[in-house]
Amino acid sequence: YMTIITITTVGYGEIKPLSTGGRMFTSLLILFGFASIALVGRTFAESFFSRIMSSNAEKKRMSKEISHLDSHYIICGFGRVGHAVAEKLQTFGNRIVIIESNSESCKQLNEDHFLYIEGNAISDRILLRAGIKKAVGLLAILPSVADNLFITLTARELNPTLHIIARADNATSENRLLQY
Repeated sequence: YMTIITITTVGYGEIKPLSTGGRMFTSLLILFGFASIALVGRTFAESFFSRIMSSNAEKKRMSKEISHLDSHYIICGFGRVGHAVAEKLQTFGNRIVIIESNSESCKQLNEDHFLYIEGNAISDRILLRAGIKKAVGLLAILPSVADNLFITLTARELNPTLHIIARADNATSENRLLQY
């Protein structure tokens, strides 16, 4: 009894002498209370650390960093060409944000420590999250010329001074893209 009240730091004096049964009850009550507090503390600690370590926390951190960017480039699509362009822009010291819809490519982007947004670059909301209003340039290098044209139109509407580079596969598409 004395060991339990000492180890658990309860350490109170008895108001009136307890019987052996009273001491057993008090010992069990102290141990149960101590175990309950430890279990609740463990649950809170696990919850806290899982939130910190979760991918949501990483995405929030990345979104915050993207929102603070200024005069950066936005790359729509992270295929073979997008990867080469991203590396080249970074070697010149430019900050970039990559918009990619493929979750496997996003895992690679995360491993390579690129700033990225998972989503479809056609969406105004995604372009705004990428900071298109403060960006200096946009590269629409998706395989689909129609998607690149739509991104070009949307980007021009959201930021009229933006430098836009768009991928085209033939002269007709190139002429249409040059109009915007």
